[in-house]
Amino acid sequence: MFYSHVYDLFAKLLIFAILVATLFILQVDKWQSLMITHWGLREGQITFFISLALGLFAIPLFLFLYLPFLSPAAAWCYLRFSLKTPVSWAIAKKTESMFRPTLKRLEWLPLTDLKKLPEEEREATLIRVFEDFQLNQDQYRHKHVVDDFLRHNLSKNGYIAFQILVGLLFLWVGYDTLDHRGVPNWLNLLQAKYLFVGNYYPALSFVFALVLGWFLLAGLFVLISRIVKSKEDTL
Repeated sequence: MFYSHVYDLFAKLLIFAILVATLFILQVDKWQSLMITHWGLREGQITFFISLALGLFAIPLFLFLYLPFLSPAAAWCYLRFSLKTPVSWAIAKKTESMFRPTLKRLEWLPLTDLKKLPEEEREATLIRVFEDFQLNQDQYRHKHVVDDFLRHNLSKNGYIAFQILVGLLFLWVGYDTLDHRGVPNWLNLLQAKYLFVGNYYPALSFVFALVLGWFLLAGLFVLISRIVKSKEDTL
């Protein structure tokens, strides 16, 4: 899920608003005209590079604004106003990771039972739950059959290399989708010919191409890993 509670939604909408304001401040339309007339770029290429620039700009916003300030503030509001648990900023900042989803853990802990406890017991219970949460991260981690299969069959470095290549695959497929080329464009033609009577949806081609590339890449990594392991076993 994109957000957890309503205060987390407000925090993330603020990040989104900053990104939108950046587009207006930088006057992207003028940059687009410059890229077309002076650099000879096509519209799809320009859209890709602008999207990539916004994504790169969003990373420091997330790391240096959302995580250290906005997420603790959202957790503080959630604890005080929704759970009626008066906590300090330090406690909210310490426990905020429980109240937002992550890539490894899509679910969050609402802890609505805190409201049922006497007010003087709520902070101590919150700390105790957080400590248990820290000690049992795997219990709360999002379970994904394919991802667990890869973790089991690949070495640690192999799994990291696979994740890096998946990121590059995402950029590659995104570029080809916006520029109407490569596998996504071939999927556009298939959609227009066999599925939607002359129409096609680039977003659908992007998803299909990404899923196809992901499975091909995963199969290649698993195959190489098993070949390496079999050679090591014969030595």
